[in-house]
Amino acid sequence: MREFFRPFRRKLGALVLVGACGLMTGWVRSEFICDGIVFSGPSFMAIGHGSIVLVNGEGGSTDAWRFPVWEKGNINLFESDLRTVLWQWRLMGFGKGQLPEGPKLSIWTVPYWSLVLPLTLLSAWLLLGTPRNRMT
Repeated sequence: MREFFRPFRRKLGALVLVGACGLMTGWVRSEFICDGIVFSGPSFMAIGHGSIVLVNGEGGSTDAWRFPVWEKGNINLFESDLRTVLWQWRLMGFGKGQLPEGPKLSIWTVPYWSLVLPLTLLSAWLLLGTPRNRMT
């Protein structure tokens, strides 16, 4: 077993696979629970319904920077908030939009599958691919 992890690419492949498994766990969790990380001002990141939603507002508060705060919310409230967004474009879970009323907020969505799938394929290539013979 020790020989299998001798090349650096196999160690890197195992590390990438652990990262892909962590993102997959977040993906499954996001189907049931909405999480959010609130930064200074109107900027925050929300996770729900298999997507990562990045929200950036203009004219944020001028307060000093503070540590991000994690909040857990209701998944139904998150879904109703996304229904009120005016989407400029949406494709396969990716999207860009703005709120129609209130503060000017830019909203970007990135689906989890777009992160998990490439990392899984990369780890498979690193772990299962045959290393090249070194020329001596």
